[in-house]
Amino acid sequence: MAKRNHRSSNISPINPSLHFLLFLVMALILIVVVANVMTEVSKNTRAAIVCPQNNQNQVAVIENLSKNCKYGVSYTTDGNNCKTWVCKPAPIASPKVTKKLVK
Repeated sequence: MAKRNHRSSNISPINPSLHFLLFLVMALILIVVVANVMTEVSKNTRAAIVCPQNNQNQVAVIENLSKNCKYGVSYTTDGNNCKTWVCKPAPIASPKVTKKLVK
């Protein structure tokens, strides 16, 4: 019977320490991706829980504020990092154009 010339112990011709390094790199990439996804999901969840205007009809909020705000409304970020509609504190100063007289 002919003797087969192969090694059954090696799955891959790559060095085992290189396999370990590749595994570590792939694990690190997976950890970074999962951490970014979890951060984004937790931001959105926190905004849904903490930010009161997210659960309201935005058109109704703007209409209600427009009736009660003397200088109009603006879209801004509050202390909880929530995007909210608020009354403008003062009118925006419009730039005045002056005509120069040419002599």
